[in-house]
Amino acid sequence: MQHDRPHALVVGASLAGMLAARVLSETCERVTVLDRDLWTDHTRPRQGVPHGGHAHGLLSRGLAGLEELLPGLTAELVRAGGVIGDISDGVAWTLAGGRLASAPSDLVGLLVSRVALESAVRRRVLELPQVSLHEHRAAAGITLSPSGDVDGVEVFATDGPPGPITRIAADVVVDASGRRSQAPAWLRRHGYPAPPQDRVGVDIHYATRWFERRPGDLGGLVAAAHGATPDTPFGAVALAQEGDRWVVGLNGYHGRRPPVDLEEFRARARRTDPLIGELVSGATPLDEGARFGLKAAVWNRYDRARRLPGNFLVIGDAVCSFNPIYGQGISVAVSEALVLRDSLAVGRSDLGRRFHRGSRSAIATAWQLSTGNDLALPATEGRRTRAGSLIGGYVHALLVAARTDAHLTHAFLRVSNLEAEPSSLLAPRLALRVLRSSLGPAPRPTAMRPVAGGAS
Repeated sequence: MQHDRPHALVVGASLAGMLAARVLSETCERVTVLDRDLWTDHTRPRQGVPHGGHAHGLLSRGLAGLEELLPGLTAELVRAGGVIGDISDGVAWTLAGGRLASAPSDLVGLLVSRVALESAVRRRVLELPQVSLHEHRAAAGITLSPSGDVDGVEVFATDGPPGPITRIAADVVVDASGRRSQAPAWLRRHGYPAPPQDRVGVDIHYATRWFERRPGDLGGLVAAAHGATPDTPFGAVALAQEGDRWVVGLNGYHGRRPPVDLEEFRARARRTDPLIGELVSGATPLDEGARFGLKAAVWNRYDRARRLPGNFLVIGDAVCSFNPIYGQGISVAVSEALVLRDSLAVGRSDLGRRFHRGSRSAIATAWQLSTGNDLALPATEGRRTRAGSLIGGYVHALLVAARTDAHLTHAFLRVSNLEAEPSSLLAPRLALRVLRSSLGPAPRPTAMRPVAGGAS
């Protein structure tokens, strides 16, 4: 029997989990969030986010969606030092081996550390009277009613020796426990097949260091990004952050591990991207550096699951863990939260199936972009198709043409910011621009120019 004001339980106080709790608070009498960690020092990444100290930012679609869910959050983060800027005109993009042309655009992003963003979101959500957080608590499984609907979660404490497993009754359960989600095992335990899985062996490693930020750095730009290519499987990124800091990351694919030692880090940065190399060569370091690695990007296809328990949903990295260098995860989690809101507005009947199918589009766009680029590297393990190769070749040609055509840069960035479908790049007006460029002389790299306002 469904309650008019149900109790919802969210497993994991990740950003995806807190945003799910925010949406659930609109229709549920109580929302309980469980988290296995205790996060007391909000100046450092929490234990459950091993990549929390690395580069983070919000894409245009993610920023707009987050502001819709938590009005005023953008201004709050900017007051705290977050850097808001034009994703086209404020960033030096070096992709497909060349610097893209830029021009003012309608794409606005926010550069802020994961710690600051997560702290602000958590505080705002926990101010809601319906939402409570139980730390040092983890889920051991779900329980089902005779009708096959989820009706609770088995819970155990994580702050001491193994203790008894207790049960918390719930009418809706959302798993937001991240890449290590045990939801497939929970489903098998109740006789449900685990969801199909798409997997791409990215085998990426990156090293991150933080530096002081000074006026005039990067010529007034707020960020620079250099993408790997099949010939040079290394990349780099520099993002302005709150506290007058830069976070700079170097990445390498398939056994290539960037150094964290300061002088080696600077030397690698200079070899990878001259702009970023110049930045770190003269900037004061603020830490000793950190590493992170990921073997594979994984999409658990709950949208294709033949059967799921009623009112059981999976969200965030527990559904799809992307290659982190593309910065898509947070924005996709925001999109999923908005899909959850729409799904709940219809009612709880068949909620899980409607949610997973509804969120498929946002996930698929980000997945296609990131894995398509990664699969261009010959050593990347994953399923390749002729259609994918043709599209990849076309996107490469588009990016080459974008070195002298800011209109093409804007079109590509709209897709990578989840504001447009990848198919939009095949529009005849864009294809004609790409064709004209391919028939003309080789484009010259665009000279860097300062951005009005610069990095604040």
